[in-house]
Amino acid sequence: MPGLALYDVSVGTFTKALNVLLNILNKAEAYAQEKGVDVDSYAATALCEDMKPLSFQIQVASNTVKKSLWRLTGDEGESWDDNETTIEQLKARVQKTLDLTKTVDADKINGKEDNNVELYVSVSVPVPVPFLPTPSPTPTLHKLTGRDLGKWARPAP
Repeated sequence: MPGLALYDVSVGTFTKALNVLLNILNKAEAYAQEKGVDVDSYAATALCEDMKPLSFQIQVASNTVKKSLWRLTGDEGESWDDNETTIEQLKARVQKTLDLTKTVDADKINGKEDNNVELYVSVSVPVPVPFLPTPSPTPTLHKLTGRDLGKWARPAP
């Protein structure tokens, strides 16, 4: 049996998480339509007072995927403004991030298992550490927060 490819672990995990976020946004849209609620009110909704809204959760998940891919490939891409305020804009942001994952060449990532990546906290760690079992807790956390917002946070009609 072949070994585990770093590309599959990183890009594969990112793709799954982003598809879940897209599905959550689609379900929120369907729920809002069914209940007669303004779906865009969800973008500014947070689970609790000291939490950032759904729009922030989606933006951070997207930025984490994007920056992780930059670190792994060594190719820094363009910066994206974090200015989404509607569910449609958030869905477009997730789709844009999914499209970015499709452009990554597996050969630029595979074989880097022994490399180090520089983190913003000025700590250098072996590549597999932040990518196993999930590339980063951040996309997963924000994916789950998005799910919880869709499930529990219901704006008043």
